[in-house]
Amino acid sequence: MSESHDNPNAEIVKGGDETPMSLRGDKLCRITVDDNGIGIDQKDVERIFTVFEKAHIRADLPGDGLGLATCRKIVTRHGGVISADGEPGLGAEFTIVLPMTPTDD
Repeated sequence: MSESHDNPNAEIVKGGDETPMSLRGDKLCRITVDDNGIGIDQKDVERIFTVFEKAHIRADLPGDGLGLATCRKIVTRHGGVISADGEPGLGAEFTIVLPMTPTDD
């Protein structure tokens, strides 16, 4: 599911340069992905975007802790933000917000 905002004041979201995108006048695109996985505790949300960190410590679950860190790196490089929300056992929702215009990098 994706959504774009013609109104730059529709969202106040921090961009890669820490200036709220809406104050920069960016038209925004929001992409939301829901999963029905193991979920995530809110205290772990920031940690899961760090290289080699995972939302779980269970050895029986696959993963090296690279996927979400890579996603954050890509999204940030394009002037956007990524976030996660969820509850343990109930899946998670990942939201990416990107400016519709390219950054000057």
